[in-house]
This record gives sequence, structure tokens and C-alpha cells, in this order.
Amino acid sequence: MSDFVTAHRDSFAVVTLPARVDAANTKLLVEAVTTSKATKVVLDMKGTDIVDSTALGAIVKVHTSLQGAGGKLVLCGVGDGIRRVLTMTRLDRVFTITADVDAAVAS
Repeated sequence: MSDFVTAHRDSFAVVTLPARVDAANTKLLVEAVTTSKATKVVLDMKGTDIVDSTALGAIVKVHTSLQGAGGKLVLCGVGDGIRRVLTMTRLDRVFTITADVDAAVAS
């Protein structure tokens, strides 16, 4: 069973991430996004505490792929620790980051 739960909201696939996203489960993240067949994806990180460099790389690739298909990726519910990592890597300038799923779908 996957730790990644996918639901659909309006034209978005909403993928809820587990507490830890790392090299051990990054492939499952990518599979959750690709099997949703959506071009607009929200990664709901409200319960996520740890995202390692492998996962960040996969999220960048997903973002690039979705953009290339005319879609978009939105991150929501990003906690302080992950937000600091995104700021240090300047990925906060690349991704759309919202407070919650409602704001992500409205973006």
C-alpha cells in the first residue's frame, strides 16, 4: 500500500504526502502523480516533516514535466522546516506554495 493518497478536486489531482519523503519512497511519489493522469497537481504536505534531496529532485522533475504539458504543480501545507529548505535552495521561487488545498485549487 502506498503512503501517498491521491484524490481529485476540480481539475486538480491532490496527492497527500506521508510524514517522510525520501529515497525509499520517492518513486511512489512520482507514480502517484503520473498515475493520476492530471496536468494540475497539488502536493499536500500538511503532515510531512522530512523531504530529502532525492525527493526534492523528483518534485522538481514533476514540476518541469507538468509545466511542459501546460499544467502546474502547487505545494500546500508546507511546514517551517521544509519551507526553510525550499528557501535555502531557492525552490520557493520556483514552486507555487499555498497554505492549504483550497488555496492551491484556487491558484
